[in-house]
Amino acid sequence: MTAQKAQAVLKVSVLRNLIAEAKNKEIDLQHELTNDELLAVIRKQVKVLEEAKKMFADGGRADLVEANQAEIALLEVYLPAAIGEEDLKQKVAQIIGAHAEITNVGQLTGLVIRELKDVAESSRIAAMVRSLTAN
Repeated sequence: MTAQKAQAVLKVSVLRNLIAEAKNKEIDLQHELTNDELLAVIRKQVKVLEEAKKMFADGGRADLVEANQAEIALLEVYLPAAIGEEDLKQKVAQIIGAHAEITNVGQLTGLVIRELKDVAESSRIAAMVRSLTAN
């Protein structure tokens, strides 16, 4: 029973933090958040937690790594499913092919990230662009 309560306390804490971040973003933008903007807030929270988890792992704090992973899992429930590696490769190749006139890898990466930001993390997209343009 205490494990269930602990899980509920964690979930409430994570969701309160998310609501606070969403309210702050609404104040910054001075309008109610759209679904895409709310997803961006959730993605940002996950990214912050991933970075903190990495730092905790580097510092040998397994307890905090586990806690951050639990928070990430709770937030990921609200995000759309991530695209698979092969599907991502296909979409990136398609966009690169449609914009063959762009030879600068940085510009191409920015373009592809803007088009696919809702289906994959920007770091995955950038790595895919680099691997496909290196050939």
